[in-house]
Amino acid sequence: MHDSSMLNKNKAKKNRKLVGHWLYIISFVLFMGFSARLIYIVQIGVIAGVSLSERIEHLYYRSRPIETKRGSIFDRQGSVIAQDVLSYTVRAILSEDYIDNGRPMYLGRENFEETATILSEYLPISNDQVLTILTNGVNQTEPPAYQVEFGSVGSGLSVTIRNQIQSALDAAGINGIYFDARTSRSYPNGIFSSHLIGTTSDDEEIRVGVSGLEYVMNDFLSNQNGRESFQVNASGNPVPATNQTVEEGIDGQDVWTTLDAHLQLFTEALMDEVLEETRPENLTALLMDAKTGEILTMAQRPTFHPETQEGIDDAHFIWRNLFTEEMYEPGSTLKLVTVATAIDEGVFDPTERYNPVSMQIEDRLISDHDSGSNGELTMRQALAWSSNTGMVRLQQRIGGEIWAQYLADFGLGKVTGSELFGEVPGILPSRNRVDQAMSSYGHAIGVNQMQMMQLFSAFANGGEMIRPQLIRQVGEETQVFPEVVSQPISQTAADAVLEYMTDVVTDERYGTAYDVYQLTNHEISVKTGTAQIANENGQGYLTGEFDYIYSAVSIYPTDDPQFILYLTIKRPEKYDRHTLAKIANPLMERSMALQSFRD
Repeated sequence: MHDSSMLNKNKAKKNRKLVGHWLYIISFVLFMGFSARLIYIVQIGVIAGVSLSERIEHLYYRSRPIETKRGSIFDRQGSVIAQDVLSYTVRAILSEDYIDNGRPMYLGRENFEETATILSEYLPISNDQVLTILTNGVNQTEPPAYQVEFGSVGSGLSVTIRNQIQSALDAAGINGIYFDARTSRSYPNGIFSSHLIGTTSDDEEIRVGVSGLEYVMNDFLSNQNGRESFQVNASGNPVPATNQTVEEGIDGQDVWTTLDAHLQLFTEALMDEVLEETRPENLTALLMDAKTGEILTMAQRPTFHPETQEGIDDAHFIWRNLFTEEMYEPGSTLKLVTVATAIDEGVFDPTERYNPVSMQIEDRLISDHDSGSNGELTMRQALAWSSNTGMVRLQQRIGGEIWAQYLADFGLGKVTGSELFGEVPGILPSRNRVDQAMSSYGHAIGVNQMQMMQLFSAFANGGEMIRPQLIRQVGEETQVFPEVVSQPISQTAADAVLEYMTDVVTDERYGTAYDVYQLTNHEISVKTGTAQIANENGQGYLTGEFDYIYSAVSIYPTDDPQFILYLTIKRPEKYDRHTLAKIANPLMERSMALQSFRD
């Protein structure tokens, strides 16, 4: 029995030693494994794919953007059209951890009353409301409030208000009130060629253009924000007087347009008056420097306020820029091309007389607006009286191939190369006889308004066609004008047509706008137009009383053209021959007077 007991004890002792031995081995292996892992972590600095240095930096360092400015947009004289402006949001730091070299940088309770008095003096908030915000903040424990803000009344503050508050705080020796700067896009003129200038939206840290020149010129206007990095404490609050790194940002480049702010604002006001009176589907005004091709005014209705967005929710609002994105039949203003082509082709005699009776071209009956009731016309009178049959006679003499070539030479059927997005090229008439005939008086052909303005420039510049321009300067790079596109007609033809256009306003019997368009002490060249509107169902044209696009081009003064003004109005509720003149006459006078003043 004794031997058996001793044997069991020895066996148990042996087992304990064996277990201890294995425990030692296992512990040693685990220790070596942990040591190797620790050495790896120290050397590599990565755990489960996460960088320890990045995690530490995230815990104890923060960064924030340093805002830069998007480029401004100016008119030709340097008046601001669009710009970034600084605004501020006020906040109060309440955390007692915010200390700089022993100096409290937070707002202490003892200063709450005086702070409330100062803020309520400059902000639309009462003294008691400020005290409530501050008191609730300092009493918050889960989690403790680091800072408090003052809602909408404490944001969007101007530089002036910010400086006034800061001066009052400095005078009272109060710390802990801070202002965060933020830029916003400002359009100080309000409605001002809004479709041309366009709008922006915020995209992450920077503002981007979404329409108009803001969009098209975004690569130049766009800014690049900088970034400031700084140390924070365990609570995530900035630690004063610690090292910080600053990565400088880049401001956007400024853009100068060709617009004249004085004339543009005047045009906008005139447009509003006609809009109120006639209630059209749309209304446009385009004024160009005849010598250089610079667009001085570009206005359309309906429109919108680019800053408040007022107008975009209206039932009939459209985003399209009507000068480049809208294709339409120009009507009788295209008769200028017909007459000029006939002159250059030697088939035009201004004294030739004809009977303007209706003409049958295959299945189409073509008539004048008076069905020929005014009697015989000369070919010169055909332009002033806007005779469709006279133009068809000329086109038939010109011939289809030559006529098609002249239309192409005038830049129709292709974009002008304007700086705007989405310009439609328009369409040339087909080669069938009906379309060829109708195109001679501005139907069966599609154009945009920039094409028409470019076309008109040939008559103001001795046959040389000038490209319309919208941008005068980008950054330090100044554009050089004019840019001659081509010379589709001779100087002889251009000068003759310019002279014949004076009949429109001076010929008492045959002038369609006799005594309507007037310019003091100067002769003007005018052509009016009335174009039918194609039915949306593709079947013919609209037939309502005012279902037309009415237009007028004025080139003035006739003896030395300085300006070209092109106006259109589509489907007004009421219209008479004086409607567009209510814009044209004062705008022509103002542009001439302004030029004389600046000269």
